[in-house]
Amino acid sequence: MKSSFILIFLFLSFIAQAQVKISVGQPYGVIDALNKYYFNRGSEILTVKFKKREVIIQKLNSEKLAFEKISVARDLPEGFNLEHVFEYNDRYYIFYSVWDRQAELEQLFYREIDFDKGTLKPGEKLLVQVHGKVSGDLISRGGTVSVW
Repeated sequence: MKSSFILIFLFLSFIAQAQVKISVGQPYGVIDALNKYYFNRGSEILTVKFKKREVIIQKLNSEKLAFEKISVARDLPEGFNLEHVFEYNDRYYIFYSVWDRQAELEQLFYREIDFDKGTLKPGEKLLVQVHGKVSGDLISRGGTVSVW
């Protein structure tokens, strides 16, 4: 009796699996990084990854199951400290800080990400600067950013 129950269970499991249609897209190279952020807009997916001084932005399409493009920006300042990446009002931003040792200034900058093009927009914008070093950072404390 026990073995017939197992056979019936396996048969029903097989039938249930057989009726599921699975689609796969073309394989693409995966880029691993310590800091990864994922955003979506409709069927578009945007990944933002940080690998040393590189910002790697990938665009994917979830409907077509397709990799669309990749862009790599290498123009962030040396010694930058990633603070956060987030979306606000359908715009996407990277926030990072830089310590100017000679002037003893801590500066917070941001750069906008062009979601449609899958690129980092040129030109950093200074948000705030503080005399002296600000202790800790957002990521190491596991904090979040609240925007009004």
